[in-house]
Order: sequence, then C-alpha cells, then structure tokens
Amino acid sequence: MTAGTNALSLNFDGDVIGAHGKDGPYRVADLSVYPTTNDDAVGFLVTAHQTAAYAAADFVDPAPDALFLHNNPTPPVESTDAQADLPLTATEPTTAELVNYAVNLDGNAEVIGRFIDKTSYGPDELDLQKVQTWLGSPVDSAIVLSGDAQLHLWAKMKSPGKNLQLEAYLSECTAESCTLFATGQMVPVVGASASQFEEVTVSFQSLDATIDEGNQLQLRVIVLDIADADQTYLAYDTVSYPARLVFGD
Repeated sequence: MTAGTNALSLNFDGDVIGAHGKDGPYRVADLSVYPTTNDDAVGFLVTAHQTAAYAAADFVDPAPDALFLHNNPTPPVESTDAQADLPLTATEPTTAELVNYAVNLDGNAEVIGRFIDKTSYGPDELDLQKVQTWLGSPVDSAIVLSGDAQLHLWAKMKSPGKNLQLEAYLSECTAESCTLFATGQMVPVVGASASQFEEVTVSFQSLDATIDEGNQLQLRVIVLDIADADQTYLAYDTVSYPARLVFGD
C-alpha cells in the first residue's frame, strides 16, 4: 500500500459460500490492517464491507439437464458380468446393440440387458443380484439438485403375467460413505411385458440437496417385491434405450 487511500481486494471461496446455503448480503467484519514496520499501529473496521444480496445458489453449479446410465466399458462392445458403480455421465449412448450386462447372473444365450431379482430390503439391499448402482464422477464444484427429477429406464419381465415396480435412491458419496437424500418410485405395472422392453419412469419429488466439491452422486435401482413380482431385465446405454436421470423434468 501507498500513503493515502488504497483499494483492498479479498478473495473468498464461492464453493464454501454455496455449500453453507445462506443467502446474502454478506459482511466483511472485524477487519484489521497492520503496517509491516509497527505491529502496534493497527487500523480496525467493525464492518469493512457489505455485498449485494447474492443468493447462495449463485456460487454453485446448476445440475446437468440429464445424466445417462452406462455399462462398463461404455460404449458396450460385448457382454459382461454384473458390476457395481457403473458410470453415470452427461454423455449420451452411441451404440445400437444391447448385450447381456449380467452374464454371471443369467447367462442364457438369448438374454440381453441387466438381470435383476426382486427384493424387500429397500435402500439397504447390497446383493448385486438385486441392486444396480451407478456413480457419477467427483464434481469439480458444488452442484445443487432442486425440484423434481425423473429416472427413465426400460424394463421387461422374465416371465409373463407378472407385476413390476422399481424403486430408486439418490445419495451423495464421499470417499468413505454415502448419504441417502431422495427416494423415488414408479407406478406399479400390472402384467408388465415379458416380450419387449418398455419405458418406465421413476419420479423423485422436491429434491433439495447439494453435492459438495469432490463428492459423487450415486443412483441405486431395485425391483420391489410386490404381489406377483418377478425377476426383471433392465435396458440402458444404447441409442434405443437411452436410460437417463433428468433434472427439472
């Protein structure tokens, strides 16, 4: 600084502001300025500055319009065993052919898609035969998820005359653990098709969550053990079956 009036710039981490969720205006308070030659001489301001009325959401990235459900590797090139934590990305599917995503669970030659069995364990289900998980990449900055969302998937039954209801869960994951923040259900389908994949929708209502910088969004899907439920196949990661999680839908 030079003698007289000087401008002082202070930098604050917008991700931290956004993650706290408190709207402005914000105040810089209790600001002290010390000369380098005399620590006893100090300038002190109880309130040094007050910002405009920024919203906390101004400091976080908006949610992407849609995240697509993929297999691993993607694009799929051949059948694979069932896998946990498949990719969840903003990249649309590009391949035309649907292959078997769970050969170790149902290896019959005519099987395509992801075999999944019914369960009554809900979000506590850990058996890879009864749950499929997708995991987004660590976010570069905090992302706010608000409002409604829709999960669009394709499904068919293993046997005819059976009923289908999917349930899905959204969680924020750190390196150590995941925290559930939303549960969605589809309207049950009585006598769901066993001959062709049909699009189904799982709805999430009134999301109010933030994926903090460095954390990941996790999606989990199960088949509920309702009356006359049965084993199911899911289709995703192809041009014909572009399964996706849509925000603001």
